Amino acid sequence: MSLPRFLRSGFQEDGYDLQELKEFLLEGRVEIWLSRRDERSWCCHRCHEPLGHERGKYPVTFEGMPILGLRFVIHLWRHKGCCRRCKKARAEQIGFIAQETPHLTQEYADR
Repeated sequence: MSLPRFLRSGFQEDGYDLQELKEFLLEGRVEIWLSRRDERSWCCHRCHEPLGHERGKYPVTFEGMPILGLRFVIHLWRHKGCCRRCKKARAEQIGFIAQETPHLTQEYADR
């Protein structure tokens, strides 16, 4: 299954593929589940240093720009690892999640 053309550029450039797409039209919501295409090295979301060994992962849900009056909800797994510079367990940096709030895409936060 592939993403619609207007969504491909943002997620596929960051190494994610569509896992599942669900439409809840009566509720006014579209949900997308993404999966990481490759297991490239992850970077700390604070200092951007490459993370060491993996310390687990956790599910993340955030919202994108509304599409034709429908809420756009994205789900994915965010990995954690040991940051050598921060000396802490940190989450990976995901390019399209806003720095100001982890509950919105950068495009939506800039609006």
